[in-house]
Amino acid sequence: ASNANLGIASKDSSIVQATEVNLDNLETCVAAYNKKQEYYGGFIEIKKMSCKNYSRKADIDINSKILEKNITLTNDIFGSQYDQQKLKVTEVNGNKIIKNFHRDYKTFNKDKSVNVVVEIPAGMNEKWEVSKSDTGSLNREFYMGKPRLLKKDPYPVNYGIIPNTVLPLNIGGDGDPLDAIVLGPPLTQGEIIKVKILGIIRMNDFGEIDDKIIAAPINNNFSKFENLLHLESKHPLILNEIKDWFENYKGKNIVKFKNFGSVAEANKLIKYTNNHYKKNGLKPRS
Repeated sequence: ASNANLGIASKDSSIVQATEVNLDNLETCVAAYNKKQEYYGGFIEIKKMSCKNYSRKADIDINSKILEKNITLTNDIFGSQYDQQKLKVTEVNGNKIIKNFHRDYKTFNKDKSVNVVVEIPAGMNEKWEVSKSDTGSLNREFYMGKPRLLKKDPYPVNYGIIPNTVLPLNIGGDGDPLDAIVLGPPLTQGEIIKVKILGIIRMNDFGEIDDKIIAAPINNNFSKFENLLHLESKHPLILNEIKDWFENYKGKNIVKFKNFGSVAEANKLIKYTNNHYKKNGLKPRS
């Protein structure tokens, strides 16, 4: 296999055994994971594997296992073909600790602000996202073995996720963390920032709910606004520009705008998705 996102995958109690595998120019060489609760994880055993020009050798959840030459692979083997992964490294008592962008940060702060992980700063045309794997790292998105780039204008706003949240499938969501649009100048990719909630933009993406929280950094000029109506009174074009960009960045008639919502509606969704995460966690695959 070559020029693809993934070489070999096994899920939900499936077993893959191979004598010799040759892979080239991939985002991930091998992956094993559990998707449905009624099954166990995936299992892969390969006697001889050649994987060239990859970003990540293995993607394995806690329920699965991958063996290469009888050696158990782990999630921390990365290639040098693509500079595409960002980790959050902190130091505790002199020890370096890698934090999970989604699991290791709270949704709400004591000052009533909300945390957002910055995946894509304003002005960037690369696609990045926080991985749903156990590492929770910030990864470059790939398509057909190559990093994804926007064909049209770059992101007009900062874009990220709210940690410890899941937009669940049972309400028509995609099973991913709740997205957030953060107004203002470009922020630092991979940073966790405190934001003030201004409202919500409701959209559908391929028929799935694709609601996004609209917010401003608490120390930014946009944080002086109380809600989207207040924002629009001083910046009458900004919401329409955001709507038009998200409706068109994937092509025509894929993402469909529904409406804008209030601060109360935005906070209700954040609390709902946070509670859903606390009860059910985040599945490695949607």
